[in-house]
Amino acid sequence: MINGEVATPADESGNLKGITRTTLHKLCQVNKIPFHLRLIKVEDLKNATECFVSSATRGVMPVKKHC
Repeated sequence: MINGEVATPADESGNLKGITRTTLHKLCQVNKIPFHLRLIKVEDLKNATECFVSSATRGVMPVKKHC
């Protein structure tokens, strides 16, 4: 999450319009969680409180920081 919303890369960034992203969007709508397609910069990720990667083959996977 970035600034209280689920943010995912916009289509023009090369992100695929997949089944998993569509399902995540619907789940956010049902649960009244803000969901936005937008261009995401590296600086934006520094402000993220949570981060995950999604795909049709692996579902939703958390991103972890290794120290």
